Amino acid sequence: TDVDESPIENVFDHCSPLDDIYEALITDRKVTFQAGWSYFPSTYTAYDILLDRITENADTSELAASIFEAALFNENKGGIATDLAQRSDFKDWVFDFFKYLQNHVSFTKVTYENA
Repeated sequence: TDVDESPIENVFDHCSPLDDIYEALITDRKVTFQAGWSYFPSTYTAYDILLDRITENADTSELAASIFEAALFNENKGGIATDLAQRSDFKDWVFDFFKYLQNHVSFTKVTYENA
């Protein structure tokens, strides 16, 4: 078998090109990905990437808060919130999210004794 192809159809893995994962996420609003440390694939949505980014990145949290505030008060019918969201670099967020899953093959904490 070709090592650059996922062994399960429509399931991405550590060999899958990030561009393919991004395109599937944009097209289907979800992707199925099997990390090397998992026996079963998981389905991820755009919401999962956004939530991960918001909880893990202070700058993005400020962006999310600004978008929510603009939508909440709806002073210009959500236009500001839409502009803010569309200026975000969602593709980079998707790449970062799946690069992490592709490069971390286990939950084992690396220490100097087992490195």
